Amino acid sequence: MRLPRVRFTVRRMMVAVAILALALTAYAGIERRRARLQRLAQFHWEKVAANSVVQADANPTIYRASASLRNRQLAHYHVNLAYKYANAARHPLLPVATDPPEPK
Repeated sequence: MRLPRVRFTVRRMMVAVAILALALTAYAGIERRRARLQRLAQFHWEKVAANSVVQADANPTIYRASASLRNRQLAHYHVNLAYKYANAARHPLLPVATDPPEPK
């Protein structure tokens, strides 16, 4: 049994090029979204590092304790966001939920 002969007309080649262009454009869009989500995850990891550092200063003990509690809350908040965006970067086609409000 012989396979039917396929003719490469200009129209078919133009359709093939258009389909390839659409596929490459979609892939580029997904890669841009992945890169943006990775940058957001990195930003939040940097915030975690900044809030995890305990700074010694001449403030009263009560103020330092409340400041460290605030830093721990912010660090926890940014850890959650960093994990959320790292997971979203691994699955860029899925929607991403809105960020919760920053702790007060």
